[in-house]
Amino acid sequence: MTHVPSSERNQELGRLLGNTVAQIVEAQQRLDRYALERRQAYQETPPGQLALPPLWYLFRRVAIDIELSARIHNRDSQPRLQAAIPNRVSQAVFGRERLSNLRVALIIEPQGPLTLVPPQTTEESE
Repeated sequence: MTHVPSSERNQELGRLLGNTVAQIVEAQQRLDRYALERRQAYQETPPGQLALPPLWYLFRRVAIDIELSARIHNRDSQPRLQAAIPNRVSQAVFGRERLSNLRVALIIEPQGPLTLVPPQTTEESE
């Protein structure tokens, strides 16, 4: 199991989910950059030399289930839902059922390109 610094164990739920999505998008961007670099190297290969065509990897649908311990934290008179990695010691001592657990399913998938509708001209509106 990877060690998580204590400063990262307890986060606001929205920030945690936002960071998760950002990391997935960043991973796809790194894969895209790698594929483009490989494509350029492939195109620059002199005739007669062996070169493998680039592979393009794509995250079509990413589904992540996250189980966290949760608590409400009041900051500036506004309640916020804090989420943290479950503490194994607390789970062992008190039992998993006695702790406030939160399960979040996060699904990311492309929706296709956006279609922009041109603004109406004055002739069309009359």
